[in-house]
Amino acid sequence: MGEVILRASQVTKEYRSRRGPLVRALRGVSIAVEAGRTLGIVGESGCGKSTLARLLVGLEPATSGTVELLGRPVAPPRGGRSPFARTVQLVFQDPFSSLDPRLTVVSALAEVLKVHGLATSREARRARAAALLEMVALGPRFLDRYPHELSGGQAQRVAIARALAVEPRLLVLDEPTSALDVSVRAEVMNLLVRLQDELGLSYVFISHDLAMVRHLSDEIAVMYLGAVVEQGPYGPVLESSLHPYTAALAAAVPVPDTTRHVHRDGRPPGSEAPPLTGEPPAGCPYHPRCALAEPVCTTVRPTLDELLPGHLAACHVAARRVAVAPGAPPVPG
Repeated sequence: MGEVILRASQVTKEYRSRRGPLVRALRGVSIAVEAGRTLGIVGESGCGKSTLARLLVGLEPATSGTVELLGRPVAPPRGGRSPFARTVQLVFQDPFSSLDPRLTVVSALAEVLKVHGLATSREARRARAAALLEMVALGPRFLDRYPHELSGGQAQRVAIARALAVEPRLLVLDEPTSALDVSVRAEVMNLLVRLQDELGLSYVFISHDLAMVRHLSDEIAVMYLGAVVEQGPYGPVLESSLHPYTAALAAAVPVPDTTRHVHRDGRPPGSEAPPLTGEPPAGCPYHPRCALAEPVCTTVRPTLDELLPGHLAACHVAARRVAVAPGAPPVPG
């Protein structure tokens, strides 16, 4: 393993309300991001991906567990500034919600440079802002435009340029293409690939789009109801899934395959997985929706273990099948 830029260990996040019950958004999440590599995080809406993103950059504290950046604990900013801002930056899903509509592009970029003392004069800040726009393939003609004068793709490029202004080592990208037109997504993805190669950046790439994650990620972590249920290199995780939920995600990607007659998670043709609301049940949180569930799944919560080299999963059925027949994919495929 190379240098670890970011490490989260058994991170839990709970939200309390005066009227409603305690909400556990994250449940013992552990991940690590190596220098120059990309960790993709996938899962359906509400699984805790965006909450994890905010914890990774220190915007919110963890209820328990630790988040370390270059070996130092990450904590929420004090006095409005984070001591880790020069190392890690967050790129939000909607660029228009993260850009101040009252500021031109040059003002938005210059403000970051001024706060961090990266340019001492207005001329220097404008020159650096122009260079940042060139870096994201926009150019200086966009310096004096306001956010409402930009397209979605252009605004997201400005948001990426602003994140790069402090010369970070890690970007946490929270669904950076989901608010964009399909025709623009590929351009932004190719931009991220080029920037990573040129600048040696590390990424945490959060998305529900498996195709986008595959395009960028070295490893993938699959989340379900606030916990990581499977993790490892992209190919083994999605092509030889150990966890039934991961298999269901992979099967949901449209493919021109008329020979497929059953769902990869074992459900009969035409059936739908039942919805799961409220607090997860005892045992494995996926068992009410899982066609492979056994009695032990209803009472004992599985742990995330390395079942195959570099391939982790939290599934009783997968653990037993791999132990009986090492190397055989335990989930019907």
